[in-house]
Amino acid sequence: LQALWAGPSSAAPGSPQLPDLCVVGPQQQTCSASRTLPGKEPVTGRRKFTIFSAWNQDDIVPQGSTAPSQKVQVVERGSCPCHRMAAVGASMGVEGLAHETGLQHFPVRSLKQIVLALQQLPIESAVQGDDPFGVAAAMEELCAIVVDTISRHCRLSEQSLQGDARVSLRRQFSDGQDDGNMQGDERHLSECVTRFLFGHLHGRLFPSEPTEEDLKTYAEISSLAWLRPRHLDIPRTLADTPQAYRAAELLRRLHTMRCPADMLDVMARAFRVVTQVACLKSSGSSGSQDDAFGADEALPLFILIVMRANPPMLA
Repeated sequence: LQALWAGPSSAAPGSPQLPDLCVVGPQQQTCSASRTLPGKEPVTGRRKFTIFSAWNQDDIVPQGSTAPSQKVQVVERGSCPCHRMAAVGASMGVEGLAHETGLQHFPVRSLKQIVLALQQLPIESAVQGDDPFGVAAAMEELCAIVVDTISRHCRLSEQSLQGDARVSLRRQFSDGQDDGNMQGDERHLSECVTRFLFGHLHGRLFPSEPTEEDLKTYAEISSLAWLRPRHLDIPRTLADTPQAYRAAELLRRLHTMRCPADMLDVMARAFRVVTQVACLKSSGSSGSQDDAFGADEALPLFILIVMRANPPMLA
């Protein structure tokens, strides 16, 4: 990751290198208005601009949606809409045709350049409404590109080794379990890449202070503070364990996590802490199979823990 961050100009020989990529973003001022075409009824919506500087009735984008060209994208150079437009212009003898798109365009060769480019785009919209600029999909594609680059580099490095050295490397990565495809390793690699990228973009992707929705959610949960375990049909022996309070503390730190994977991990740990102890207490208090702890008991118990925690910035 450090080699990919530095880029080919600063990385050591033999280090992995990203393919030539482009970060493409929406126009700084998207055109949204109601226009009347000559001889046609007024049409409400946002229109895509064609290369011939004319509005086309078929290019209308429904109100409230975003044209595909107005999405945030991380693409290889050959699939970049700006480079393709420039190639079309060159074949027609028209220079600067790519600039007519109005898209924000950043050719990049390193992770650092990618992060700097993304920071200049409206990526904070990913947590606003329905992610109108497709930031989540762009981040997913970027993670996939980085994981694929590192995986291919590791496989090539392994193939260049001989005999015992190859076996030693595979055992180091797979903990002695040779699965052929190294699926577990790629899953771990994907988590590392996600943490690395979101760590650098956290300040732009997530608000630093509670939003209006956060405050509304906090107030709604606070209004249920009068609920007691008996209201949810939960025995006090399960609701008042030290592990239950520990789970609530975990949830209160949820907003300090810097990437979605860590947030999900905290929620899973909190749920696991509560349910494991509850299972032990249920099985110890009664040997009857009818009294076994299951999903019907786990759900209200976790609801109670969430209400006790009332995590900040939960929305």
